[in-house]
Amino acid sequence: ILCAALFFAGTAAAQQAGSLRGVVQDETGAVIGGAVVKVTGPTGKTLTATSDDNGNFAFGTLDPGDYLL
Repeated sequence: ILCAALFFAGTAAAQQAGSLRGVVQDETGAVIGGAVVKVTGPTGKTLTATSDDNGNFAFGTLDPGDYLL
């Protein structure tokens, strides 16, 4: 299973949050709906999202730092 993801961080210095969104696909490029996607942040907290019928998932309002997807 492949997962293409984009991380969006705010450009303003006062903004301290970002978001992560992407598409879950198999090795042939077919989208996978209902996939459970987990992201673990710098504090060790794990967030979970489920991809929609088009394979899309999103995590909003993420604090700055390194994340494991």
